[in-house]
Amino acid sequence: MDSAKKDIKRCILNKFKTFVDTDRDILPALWITDLIKRLNVYEREFCYRAIEELIQAGILEQVKGNGLPSGLKLTRKGECLIYNS
Repeated sequence: MDSAKKDIKRCILNKFKTFVDTDRDILPALWITDLIKRLNVYEREFCYRAIEELIQAGILEQVKGNGLPSGLKLTRKGECLIYNS
């Protein structure tokens, strides 16, 4: 179970590495929604937990637009984690 959650965290963080320059620090809600749609019920729960853990660890923060979640932003701590390792 923990390995599935770690894989999801890795997938999310690796997605930031594929972004170009200034857009690389925000993961759109649409991408997250598409990821969740591809997962089974158990994996979805791991995904929600993984995102929450990344937020609690200060690696990601939720971005809101018009009062609704619009994506996940990579924090400075997150940038150091994925770009300096």
